[in-house]
Amino acid sequence: MHARVYKIQSGKLEQWKSWCEKLNTSLRDEAKSTIKEEGGTFESVLVFSLGDDWYTVGISDAVKSGNMDRAINQEHQRQKKECLESGVSVEVFYSL
Repeated sequence: MHARVYKIQSGKLEQWKSWCEKLNTSLRDEAKSTIKEEGGTFESVLVFSLGDDWYTVGISDAVKSGNMDRAINQEHQRQKKECLESGVSVEVFYSL
C-alpha cells in the first residue's frame, strides 16, 4: 500500500472535489476497472485543510501505473496537473 499527500492549488479545491465526486459516481465502474488493471483492489482520496491551505491524500494498493491509453487515466492525470502541486510520499503504518 502506498500514499501521497498533495497541496491543492489555490482556487482549485472545487474542481478537484468535482473530479473526485465524478470518479465516485458516474465513472465509478470504469475507475474500479482501472484499479483492477493496476493490480489493486482499492483507491481512496481524502481532502483536509491546514490553516488556509487545502490538501489531498491518495491511498492505493495498486502495484503498477495506469494504462495511459485509457481516457479516464488521461483525464485523471490532467486533473492532478491542473489542481495539485507536487506530492510527497507518506508511510502507511497499518491498514486493518
